Amino acid sequence: MAEPFVAAAAGANDDDNNGGGEKRPPPPPFDLPPGYYFQPTDTELMLHLKEKLLGGDRWSGVIPIMNGFGTNPDDFPFERSGSLEDTKGGLFHFFTENPRNNLATQHGYWSRVKEEEMRLGSLLDGYKKEYVYRRAGGEMTRLHIHQFSLNPAVYSAAGVDDNHKLRISNTVVCRVRDKGVPKPSRGRKRKQASI
Repeated sequence: MAEPFVAAAAGANDDDNNGGGEKRPPPPPFDLPPGYYFQPTDTELMLHLKEKLLGGDRWSGVIPIMNGFGTNPDDFPFERSGSLEDTKGGLFHFFTENPRNNLATQHGYWSRVKEEEMRLGSLLDGYKKEYVYRRAGGEMTRLHIHQFSLNPAVYSAAGVDDNHKLRISNTVVCRVRDKGVPKPSRGRKRKQASI
């Protein structure tokens, strides 16, 4: 059986209460210095997932493990000024077990809207699925999850034990993105001074 994941509620601070009796997940387990941002590309997230599953895990503190699909989006530990619609920054990443069909939260559900293959050259390296969060009445929000998984046919070699094969099949890395917040720029364009 695969090693259990830490559910968000299990890691919640007992003192931290959002007023409704629900526990919030802990803040991300890392602090980046001012001016540094964790904004991995799709390919870089696949590399983080490979690193986690294939033994290295050099950056284990950068991406937390939590049940993101079962967590109400208002409780995600990215910086907010208040409600779900007031996200600052708009990005959060986490590792979790593949939710398969368990996409409900207390106040809504995640609905799959897109699926695509992730290729490394001609190799089918893995998969990317996109989900949008809908409130209980079906109202769509601006929050999307991009879920990345490895292709078990590629990464489950003959010498890998069954426990490791199960982890490869069940572990995913996700990016939560608020589509209402502009995408962060990876580089700045400088205006050329005219002479």
